[in-house]
Amino acid sequence: VVHMKLDNFTNNTLRYPTPLPDAPVNYETTATKPMAGLLYRPVPWLSAFTSYSESLFPEPRLDQFNRSLPPPAGKGIEAGIKLDAWNSRVVGTISAYEIENLGQIVRDSSIVNTITGEIGAWVSLGTTVLRGLDADLILSPTAAWQIIFGYAYQDPYIKRDLNRSRVGDPPEVLIALHNVAVWSKYEVRKGRASGLSFALG
Repeated sequence: VVHMKLDNFTNNTLRYPTPLPDAPVNYETTATKPMAGLLYRPVPWLSAFTSYSESLFPEPRLDQFNRSLPPPAGKGIEAGIKLDAWNSRVVGTISAYEIENLGQIVRDSSIVNTITGEIGAWVSLGTTVLRGLDADLILSPTAAWQIIFGYAYQDPYIKRDLNRSRVGDPPEVLIALHNVAVWSKYEVRKGRASGLSFALG
């Protein structure tokens, strides 16, 4: 599957208290971004997939001089396998991905906003990379009972920046390195309580 997407964003953010004389009032950008994916199913219960996409994100925030920040652009690749076996009693997915963002916006606590005097300001980093792994498994011992397991791993770092001391460090975003989830759900299928479900996780 191949797909092309046209993105157009305009930023007319109101400044506070007023913009600087050289600050742009409007920011507009247009770009065409590709998306592609491939799915291969060697047997009915197992399939492998991969995908590639590029994107452009709207950005309403301002820098420490109250100037519009350019919209971040990103590209990502993902690959994994899907399992659907024993009449869907065992369903799962595991995938690995890498997302590269050009101009990701993060808050730098070492900068003072020259307009408001607040400590901390939004900055546009050169390039950040997020590598990760996602896995989930859904077990259905009965038609009414499901047990769900999930795991996610994320490892962000700065790849390029005008401030070379940032390279290799994680950006100032709150991302948990490991996430684990366990969830169980039971749905009543008979009697007056039919349709009622209970969940615990």
